[in-house]
Amino acid sequence: MLLYTVINSSGYFAELGQWPMVGMFAVLLAVAATSIVFLTRGERG
Repeated sequence: MLLYTVINSSGYFAELGQWPMVGMFAVLLAVAATSIVFLTRGERG
């Protein structure tokens, strides 16, 4: 759900022309995607 929200919100602010907000959501997207990769690797300890 976090990925959906970040993508949706960045599109909303892009339509309004608020590019700093789009940049912030791009950073959040990168952090969320990185977190998902690390959490789904399955490596323990």
